[in-house]
Amino acid sequence: MTERALPFDPDAMRVTLQASGQPWSHAAARAEVDSTQTWLRQWLADDPPRDFGWRLALARHQTAGRGRNGAPWWAAPGTALLMSMGGPVSMAPERWAHLSLVAGLAVRDTLQRRTDTPIWLKWPNDLVTLDAGRPRKLAGLLGERVGGPCADPLWLCGIGVNVTSAPPPQGLAMPATSLAELGAQELDIAHLAVDCAIAVRAEVDAFVRRGGTLDVVRLERHLAFVGRAVSVDLGAREGQRWLRLDGLDPSGELRGRWLAADGTALDFASVSPLCIAAVAPEAVPLAPEESHG
Repeated sequence: MTERALPFDPDAMRVTLQASGQPWSHAAARAEVDSTQTWLRQWLADDPPRDFGWRLALARHQTAGRGRNGAPWWAAPGTALLMSMGGPVSMAPERWAHLSLVAGLAVRDTLQRRTDTPIWLKWPNDLVTLDAGRPRKLAGLLGERVGGPCADPLWLCGIGVNVTSAPPPQGLAMPATSLAELGAQELDIAHLAVDCAIAVRAEVDAFVRRGGTLDVVRLERHLAFVGRAVSVDLGAREGQRWLRLDGLDPSGELRGRWLAADGTALDFASVSPLCIAAVAPEAVPLAPEESHG
């Protein structure tokens, strides 16, 4: 397939990225791939970075797109932003897990400039709107650390955004929405890809300069379901428990109180951001004296 057949202009994207003053080395676009994340990982393996320049991989369609925990990501061709970006990150290994949170905030801010509908971070890697308190998924992120003991570690961030339409609800764990449905006027996917890439790179670079310290106040300001009952997946041994979400602690973990079946607050909790599975105030009502926000 010739580059002229592509719906995106990689050269124009590369020029804009480099004009940002950030270190970017390559941008590429394809009409169809299995997964932009798989493509970028293979690209970096075949041609390892020689500097701190990052790369951007953008596709019109994915045949095997994936999200967190191997969940499939589906979008009709040409309706969504489907991209992966990344490269070297110089930071202590224990801080890498927070990079997807940093990137999520950057993408949220980028999308929010295109719509008046509030966009929220659904821990740990989704962006949602709230319709009568119920989430509708607008975007998802997938952060990965790659590189073995003999290679410098690289960080990859896959980003999927429903732009002109959202997938139908059949088979989805959460109803979806799109920028078009939210009244956004600027829906050019190539422009959105570059805007997201520049914003993510800026946030990650700032995070590295802070020594891996999260901006908890800013993150908490845009965190969905604060003051609500959320279901937290604690893994195979403990299963799911209900938590009244109060916010974040300084390490970026979820902070709140475990809930009894009647909604009464129990012990204080600080848990890793594994998965907020659902919001169900009808199933686990908060006790009146405990409800806030």
